[in-house]
Amino acid sequence: MKNNRKVKFIVQKEDVGYSATSEVGNLFIGTDGDTYDELVSNILEATNLAFEEDGIEFTVEELSFEYDLDSFFHFYKVINAKALS
Repeated sequence: MKNNRKVKFIVQKEDVGYSATSEVGNLFIGTDGDTYDELVSNILEATNLAFEEDGIEFTVEELSFEYDLDSFFHFYKVINAKALS
């Protein structure tokens, strides 16, 4: 079945790796990865598992990512958030 929508994930930088969460209707999808590439792969797998019963399969292009800048700046303290703004 062709998918007509994007699934938006909130991506956070953690002390070790990355995490991502999404809420689609009554579904909650969450995953993590040691690297960003691993995270994207895990997001795609988790999303397709969540929609498997509906016969919907997503591609990476049908996912969107919103980055939690607070966690990014907390982890990378050498970057001055105020100076960037």
